[in-house]
Amino acid sequence: ALLVGVELMMSRGSIFGYAVAPFRVHMLATGFVVLALVGGIVTAQRRVKRDLVKQTARSQVAVAAARGAELRALRFTVLQATLSAVLSVGLALPVARALARRRFPGRDVALALLGAPFLLPVIVAVIGVIAVWGRSGWLSDVSMAVGGPRLDVYGLPGVLIVHVFFNLPLAARLMLQAYGEIPAERWRVAAQLGMEGRALFAALEWPALRAAAPAAFALTFLVCATSFAAALALGGGPRATTLEVAIYEAARYEFDLGRAARLAALQAGICA
Repeated sequence: ALLVGVELMMSRGSIFGYAVAPFRVHMLATGFVVLALVGGIVTAQRRVKRDLVKQTARSQVAVAAARGAELRALRFTVLQATLSAVLSVGLALPVARALARRRFPGRDVALALLGAPFLLPVIVAVIGVIAVWGRSGWLSDVSMAVGGPRLDVYGLPGVLIVHVFFNLPLAARLMLQAYGEIPAERWRVAAQLGMEGRALFAALEWPALRAAAPAAFALTFLVCATSFAAALALGGGPRATTLEVAIYEAARYEFDLGRAARLAALQAGICA
């Protein structure tokens, strides 16, 4: 439109009713064109700069969100693995002590059942936990019957229940092995000296368990830190996501292999 107007003015030899020489008309037209081009370039540069600023801000927000998600996954992984190891080893100690020092009907069956969780698929255990502890489970029904709330198994409680179910037998077997390594002569000497209760535990049992407990804790921690199915099924959202699940989501859904590698490095670091 600007060029058409300039050509019209050049053909008439006047601008706004004033007579102008053709050379001056040509110079004015050229100036108008240059100004229009410069204005367009400046406007385009401003738009590009504004878009770059917006894109950079969005990228920074996305990076900050990803870093926050990674830190939450790291914290939850360490928390649930530590609690699972503490509960598994702590509960395995009285179980191993009872199986090692007592002879009762069904003891052999109990020893055989300690190996059952190793043969059970994780998803079956998850379904069982939901059936018992879930909002529609029978424990929730009992809680509602006595005036309590419905139980919520998703999140940290559900993950801990599944991990303790699988790792308590493992820790108990390690403790039983430690009891089996105590020489029979020491038991006989302790019986002749009349040692019982705390004195017997401190003098005979604790030295053997003290060597086995750290190994049981470390092994349970490693198993729980790399757990996948239990955390995926019972995690309950981004706040209860382990590094293993975060690696799966980054590689499978986001196809962010760099983030997956970074998370894998974090997992290897806490398991080293």
